[in-house]
Amino acid sequence: MTITGKGIIHNINQDIVGKIILLDNCDDTYLLKCNNSTNLEILVSSNIDANSKFTEYKNVLILSSNEFANLNNKDILRISANGKYEVLYSSSSNDNSLFITERCNSKCVFCPQPPVNNSDFKYFFSINNSIIDNLDETTEHIGITGGEPLLAKEYLFKILDKINNNLPNTEVQLLTNGKLLGNRTYFSEIENYITNNYLFCIPLYSDFENDHDDIVGCKGAFISTIKGLYNLASINARVEIRIVLNNISLSRLRQMVEFIFKNLPFVEHVAFMGLEVIGLANKNLNKIWDVENNYQSILKESVLYLSNWGVNCSIYNIPLCCLPDELREFSVKSISDWKQSYSDECMFCSVKEDCGGVFSTSKKSIYSLKSIIY
Repeated sequence: MTITGKGIIHNINQDIVGKIILLDNCDDTYLLKCNNSTNLEILVSSNIDANSKFTEYKNVLILSSNEFANLNNKDILRISANGKYEVLYSSSSNDNSLFITERCNSKCVFCPQPPVNNSDFKYFFSINNSIIDNLDETTEHIGITGGEPLLAKEYLFKILDKINNNLPNTEVQLLTNGKLLGNRTYFSEIENYITNNYLFCIPLYSDFENDHDDIVGCKGAFISTIKGLYNLASINARVEIRIVLNNISLSRLRQMVEFIFKNLPFVEHVAFMGLEVIGLANKNLNKIWDVENNYQSILKESVLYLSNWGVNCSIYNIPLCCLPDELREFSVKSISDWKQSYSDECMFCSVKEDCGGVFSTSKKSIYSLKSIIY
């Protein structure tokens, strides 16, 4: 989700993407600078007299004070000719990503954002290209996500090439189901763009191929993903395995972590992830989650198994109160800031600042206070 809104425009007749910089000695006016061939500069202000106050600038977007307050210095904005705007990159966010496509070659039973069969590669490429143009070399990290980003192929390769040239020190988390990486021809092309800055975040839901294939809704997915993981290992690429906790993955979680330790020793990180109950996860909730599921014990055993063998582990998307004491050190505040939420009971919690809370987007919470372990 991006921050969007609409303001009053003056002399803007095309879509513009640029970075906003707070003007000196001003707390109500940004200057949006377009880092491209147009070199346009646009005032973005909550001051209705901005266009007369700053007479040297002819292009102006006037926002309400509430909308202006949602912006931050060095945000990247897209402004349309009708006065609408959206924040494409938030300088204060922990979750900035380049969204490559809504298309996907899987249909996971708990997918929070069901795939759409659109021809959208060129559309998102244009947006992502503009975002990279306006990012500083000091950008620490950025994500690449979808859908399934690898489906965009040539458009994705152009983005990777531009990142490598413009942002040589930026860490990139590339979220992919890994299936196309198992295709040797495809891999021989993408490996030319892979540097040590890339971390491939790949889901694996079971050591038993039928279970994994059932979850992702695609026969042969497990074998393709495993081949992809080994292809990455062959060039010493960095890999993170992501395990979304659900009835099927929990049923063999202990065997699964042994499989990872014994067969995927090159993996640098394993993330155990709570469900976001929206989209297909909400539709299939009765199939993927038992409200009486005592997940804590098997999760504890599995995390500690890997940790004791020196494998770096984290737990995402589960509040601290729903984890046993021994696992709280593995918890990460992973929920994107715009959809992070806390219940009323959290108001006076002594560890709230260290807790990632729950998804505000979830229509139902699979975690409740009865899950708390003291």
